[in-house]
Amino acid sequence: MNFWGEWATLPHIYTYMFARTTKTFTQLHPFSADRVFELLCPEEEAKWLQHWQHEMIYSESGQVEQHAIFTTPHHGDNDTVWYTVRHYPKERYVEFVRVTPGDFVAHIELRVVSTGPETSETLVSYSFTPLTTDGREKLEELVLPSFTEQMKGWEAAINHYLQTGSMLQSED
Repeated sequence: MNFWGEWATLPHIYTYMFARTTKTFTQLHPFSADRVFELLCPEEEAKWLQHWQHEMIYSESGQVEQHAIFTTPHHGDNDTVWYTVRHYPKERYVEFVRVTPGDFVAHIELRVVSTGPETSETLVSYSFTPLTTDGREKLEELVLPSFTEQMKGWEAAINHYLQTGSMLQSED
């Protein structure tokens, strides 16, 4: 008998309420990968991303690091909770799980790769899993259709900040 006993031999049928959707995008930067990666931190985002607000809940350094936790305001009743699963500065890789209670979970992977001495790309991957019917509707109607435009805006904001040292201002 194996470790799991009889349970391991029973047929398992998994039923899921909602499908997971993954969206990817590649951002192009005329700046070194190290300069771009430094900005992928909730503390740094406030310098370059308009309307970015967060509250650091746990971080030994006060910056993004493995196991750091922070929240961001959400249009609903509850804040979105972010958990830093992995943070590998040498590899320029960071991974988050973001939970918006009652709406959805997002698994986020960001990898900044060098494409030349002063050029880089950020490989962005978001996997969304709705938690409720309302969450599925928000994803389908608001989040997923605007994903590419949001990633382009984020790319423009990073590049503008690295070029000018100031935040890109939008007209909203």
